[in-house]
Amino acid sequence: MKKFFFSTLSSVFALSLIFYSCEIEDDGNSPEDNSHSEWPTTTVNSSMPAGKLTFLAFNLGADKTMTVEEQIAYEPIDKYDATVYGDLYQWGRITDGHEKRTSGTTFTQSLTDIPGHGDFILGNGARGPMNWRYLGNDYLWGATKTPYDPCPDGFRVPTQEEWASIYGDESGNIGEWTGNGYKISTDGGTSYTMFLPAAGYRHYDYEYSGGLLYDQGVDGSYWSSTAPLKSEGAFLFTFTDRGVAPKDYGYRALGFSVRCVAD
Repeated sequence: MKKFFFSTLSSVFALSLIFYSCEIEDDGNSPEDNSHSEWPTTTVNSSMPAGKLTFLAFNLGADKTMTVEEQIAYEPIDKYDATVYGDLYQWGRITDGHEKRTSGTTFTQSLTDIPGHGDFILGNGARGPMNWRYLGNDYLWGATKTPYDPCPDGFRVPTQEEWASIYGDESGNIGEWTGNGYKISTDGGTSYTMFLPAAGYRHYDYEYSGGLLYDQGVDGSYWSSTAPLKSEGAFLFTFTDRGVAPKDYGYRALGFSVRCVAD
């Protein structure tokens, strides 16, 4: 089973940094690529006290040069096309190559916060582990940027509260399903300044899929940094053509999109 979709409708309820370097394909959109002094951003309304939140204008791993209009109009070649979809991260992992849509897979859970390889870590069957890290670590990503956060300098993975604050009447935004994603307007629908593509997800369960990709163009699920303590999951911002779940929940071994917010 993929995740607990629309879980808001039911009850869900000192870091040790190991330095690791790994050769991965550089597409110029990696968060480690800090050769650019600025990253394209977009600002939307928020029901939080500040009233606004600034996000990167693209998913991690996607083409950062495309405008919102170009992203909406783009037709992916296939489910592996990251041009607009971007990468799919397991919750809490650094950018090490596992997030690529064509990365290799392994059944071996990591004993450390940094696995030391770029494989997507699978579970061992329907009742197997649902977390890529053995015993887990609830603090790999957080409301304060951590060493494991994959976002570029000045950005981090949003909290669940931040995601929820840009949705609904109280946010001051208007959101609309486009047929391939979710677009957001801050001015009542005159213009749309943010686009979240329905990038699908990558499954962790060997018996179910063996790390295959699902629901591209149908489902958009975006990690938050918020994880219930002593659980195997974390909260998501999820949408389909049926609606939006601003507090969805998914197992940490699943691969979902990351859209960074400014610190």
